[in-house]
Amino acid sequence: MIALLWARVWKYVAALGVLLAAIAAIFLKGRAAGVKTMQPKVDAAKNEAAVAAATNQQLESRHETDVAVERLPDAPTGVSLGDAPPDSSAGKLSDWAD
Repeated sequence: MIALLWARVWKYVAALGVLLAAIAAIFLKGRAAGVKTMQPKVDAAKNEAAVAAATNQQLESRHETDVAVERLPDAPTGVSLGDAPPDSSAGKLSDWAD
């Protein structure tokens, strides 16, 4: 009697195991397909983020350069580049050009 009952229970346990394995296989197959289709979008988003960060860094650098240039005093009008005071922007340009 117990052997018969155990055989029935074992059939249900085996059927439940097969059902859970099938569900897990379907889930994993769908997940793999989802990863495969989403990977180009993820890569594109990472690339866009990297480009945005590089652009931001370039803009910050440009702003810092512009601020530094604005702080330089102007040379007096009518003075040639070679005769400009060394602390003026024209003088700095003259030093840089040499």
